[in-house]
Amino acid sequence: YDNQARTTGTVYISTYSFASFTNCKFYNNKAPKQAGAIFGAQDSDVTISDCIFTENTAGTDGGAILCRGSFYMTNCQVENNTAGGNGGGIATGKCGIRGSKFQDGLVMTNVTVKDNTSGAQGGGLYLSTGCKTTMTDVQITGNASALEGGAFWAVDDTTLHNVTATGNVATAEGGAFFANKGQLELVKGSVNLSENSAVYGGAIYVTISDMDLHNAVIENNTAATNGG
Repeated sequence: YDNQARTTGTVYISTYSFASFTNCKFYNNKAPKQAGAIFGAQDSDVTISDCIFTENTAGTDGGAILCRGSFYMTNCQVENNTAGGNGGGIATGKCGIRGSKFQDGLVMTNVTVKDNTSGAQGGGLYLSTGCKTTMTDVQITGNASALEGGAFWAVDDTTLHNVTATGNVATAEGGAFFANKGQLELVKGSVNLSENSAVYGGAIYVTISDMDLHNAVIENNTAATNGG
């Protein structure tokens, strides 16, 4: 904890490298550019289990984590992190490498993403081009973005199982979820979106995307203009 990277990532995982973290705490780390705590370069493979990320800061994207390879996360907390750019807690891009066991890109199970802040898109998570995402038993609460996607901003296929997004705020569109291209699926178990707010789309804002909702509860969300 209390580390300062010169440019990117307190922990830097280079291209074609594999890294595993278990029962770790990343606290109050800072990077002037990307990834306050962990940076995974393109074609890396990162596994994180039973870890806590709190009060980490990045000058641009990924307040705690930025991963551009395959990324698996389970039983973790990502709380009170800040990004000057996208992804207050986590940012991804170009996930899934040849030969990796995690071909779906980002896979999250039993993770809490809470009270993170971004200066641009994705208060909790920023899921960029080329990163298919699956979330199971995930809570995304109290995150805020200066632009779109208070809980998350996604530009590829995203599938949610038993996900709760409450109390997230976007200054522009998508208080909880902002889906730009790809497919957004809220399936297999309840998805609860409540008390989120934005200017357009208090809960969800979809553009150039397909969306399938099953067993979803969407209530008490607020839009200042259209689509509460």
